[in-house]
Amino acid sequence: MHTSYIRTNSSEVNVRVERSKMVVRVGGGGKSGGVCGIGGGKAHLIQFQRPLTPELRFFFVELVKTPGKSNVIVGVAPPSILQESGEKNNNNHSNASADQNHVPGRVQDTIGYESRTGLMYFNNKCKANMMGQRCAQGDCLGVEMEVFEAEMSVAIFSRNFRPVGTRFLTLRHHDQFLPTVAVLCDNQEVRVHVCIYASKSRENK
Repeated sequence: MHTSYIRTNSSEVNVRVERSKMVVRVGGGGKSGGVCGIGGGKAHLIQFQRPLTPELRFFFVELVKTPGKSNVIVGVAPPSILQESGEKNNNNHSNASADQNHVPGRVQDTIGYESRTGLMYFNNKCKANMMGQRCAQGDCLGVEMEVFEAEMSVAIFSRNFRPVGTRFLTLRHHDQFLPTVAVLCDNQEVRVHVCIYASKSRENK
């Protein structure tokens, strides 16, 4: 795992590798020294350049520091979600963070699980039989691609490695099943750890 595998749309994002995980910090003294705010309606996007596959199908985000009204969304999205929000690579950041609704799950052909509300979105819809669970500091939000199909695939969302619901992914290009994280802050630093594994079993940690 290397920071060159990461893309982001924000100068507020600072990423470093620590053993088998990515340590991501947003706001509160990032590279630009600025902060990010709910009031501004901005989302800071982080996306892996390597897609989820049948061999490497699961990733999770540990909420290490999530103060105030911060919200962390984990999901799967194509590269266009960053390109549409003014993407820059990890060494050449942009100050143009995405709109708060331009996050995984709220955009067509994407899925997303929101920590603050517990809602699980696909194609900007969240109504389904299972509504998810809220997550707080110390919890882990996970996404596992369970079914890879040509027309419609299936993802399982988890909280602390226990399934909380499924959503359909209508994105047809499997090579664009990119793990994507969005962070909305409350003018304070948010810190998360990101890990990718073959399955959601804790034995893989």
